[in-house]
Amino acid sequence: MVSRPSELAKSSYWSMFSNFSVLDLKKALHKCRKDNDQLLAFHVHVLLCELGLESQTTPGHHLTELFVEVGLLFRAIQVFNKLISARECSWNSLIRGFVKYGMAEQALSMYSEMKRGGSLHPNTDTYVALLQGCTMLKDIGNGTEIHSRLGELETDLFVGSTLISMYGKCGLLDKAHEVFVRIQKQNVVAWTALIAGYAEHGHGEIALKLYKKMQEAGICPNAITFVCILKACGALRATCSGQMIHAEVESKGLMQTNLFIGSAVVDMYAKFRLLEKAQDVFNKLSLRNSVSWNALISGYSNIRQDQRVLECFHRMCFESVFPDGITFACALKACGNLNDINTGHNIHTEIGERDPVKKQAFVCNALINMYAKSGSLLKAQQVFNSLPARDVVSWTALISGYAEHEHGEEALECFEQLKVKGLVPNAVTYICSLKACGAIGAVEKGEEIHTEIERRGLLEEGLVGSTLVDMYARCGSLTKAQQVLDTLSLRNVVSWTSLMAGYALIGKGEPVFANFSRMLSEGIQPNFITFVVLLNACTVSGLLNKSQTYFQAISKDFGIIPLLEHWTCMVNLLGCLGESINVENMVDKLSVIPDMVLWCSVLGACKNWGSLRFAEQVFENIGIN
Repeated sequence: MVSRPSELAKSSYWSMFSNFSVLDLKKALHKCRKDNDQLLAFHVHVLLCELGLESQTTPGHHLTELFVEVGLLFRAIQVFNKLISARECSWNSLIRGFVKYGMAEQALSMYSEMKRGGSLHPNTDTYVALLQGCTMLKDIGNGTEIHSRLGELETDLFVGSTLISMYGKCGLLDKAHEVFVRIQKQNVVAWTALIAGYAEHGHGEIALKLYKKMQEAGICPNAITFVCILKACGALRATCSGQMIHAEVESKGLMQTNLFIGSAVVDMYAKFRLLEKAQDVFNKLSLRNSVSWNALISGYSNIRQDQRVLECFHRMCFESVFPDGITFACALKACGNLNDINTGHNIHTEIGERDPVKKQAFVCNALINMYAKSGSLLKAQQVFNSLPARDVVSWTALISGYAEHEHGEEALECFEQLKVKGLVPNAVTYICSLKACGAIGAVEKGEEIHTEIERRGLLEEGLVGSTLVDMYARCGSLTKAQQVLDTLSLRNVVSWTSLMAGYALIGKGEPVFANFSRMLSEGIQPNFITFVVLLNACTVSGLLNKSQTYFQAISKDFGIIPLLEHWTCMVNLLGCLGESINVENMVDKLSVIPDMVLWCSVLGACKNWGSLRFAEQVFENIGIN
């Protein structure tokens, strides 16, 4: 029994119960609910305990229901457990309370107990709560079982909409559609639940069709509908539809009154990669929270505008909007790309002060990735070692860092440890490990990984095939590299260029040119690296005319602006062939700012062919006396 503390006796609340009656109890219960008054609810509990009524069915039920309504769920459980005979309504009330406060597992467990009682049955509101719990947990097993018990309740608008939402969230879209069709009069809630399911599972086109049908049926979208359909437009990059829906939202005046819609519009334009428009919409929002900031920051992150990511991050903090895990992950990625270790370290310190964030796996993985990309491999290893649980993403971030910074042996050691721990490498893990093999010439290890990739059917996954070609080419196994390339159903510019680079590396020009012709015949456009490889092959083979043809084709035929690397290749070739006058002419025509590598190539040509006058001019240009 709960005893009444002495301070409660002095409380102004207690005077309400000096002449207690049933009417007083009803008034007190009504006041508790109306004002969401937890203290008064506690006083009612104390009084009922003193009167010995806490465990009685009727007062106990009212008390259970009251504690659920005012948010004191632990008290509701205490009272419920003391009831001599719990009514069906008490069970229902507590189940709904569990779902309301995010304790879906406990709600379903209590539902199982209720079924074992035999004579107890959930009411309509409880069925809705249970289905909502299944939606939270994506528990399709319990959800289907509950659905089977609904009978005609399935066609109830509220129950049916919740069913649609559950099936939609769990990816059973056909089932969701079946329920939708059986509802007699679909309202905006039912339509939105169905649209949300399709939008969430990558069926944006169907979501857009449903949205149009809903409007044709005379149903006006609500805020949630707009958020879902804007998300679908963003995923599809359906620019025209997205702009029309944005205009509709603006015409209803929802941009300034609904933060979620404003954030969804920002996110949509960011997904369209129209960041100026996203920024413009964002700037006009009267209210901004972490969701709207994250939409903008993620947009900049996706197009590698890393400086803008960090600017937004700092501005967000300045405006006292707390970053969440997504914000920190984007900011850390930007630091890694910019090699900004100082900002990255400061963000790491801030994360350490935020208990929920520092435990999020994807944030920890972003930290490892940031330190690894910046070359702080010891720090990356320390963060990795501090993780309570390491997943394949954590291991891959570490492997990538070691491979990228020429620590191939350490990368491959991590790859082996990952498998010893029982984790399964993903496509990115294989790519990083193959890069490590190529860097240190570990062709046997590369062949082992190749066999594993083939066994798991991952050869065509992302850049796995291209990286495999590159690994064999770097290790000098060009026959094997050619075989892998020929087996790929989709050959891209990366795989072709990797093979050509391998041949160029060992001084074989003809296979380079032959593979380039094959690549063009397959309709694949070269990139700037392809031309670096071609020009290097010409240099090794001493082919001046061919190199000039390729150099002119860079801009003339393929619309690529020649970069410093292309000019350097040409200077090297001309220097090797003794074309000192042509070297001078080429330097005069430079469309890029020369770096020290190019000037050294020019000076090398001057030295080889005794061009003292031009060498002096070069020294003047680079400021050496």
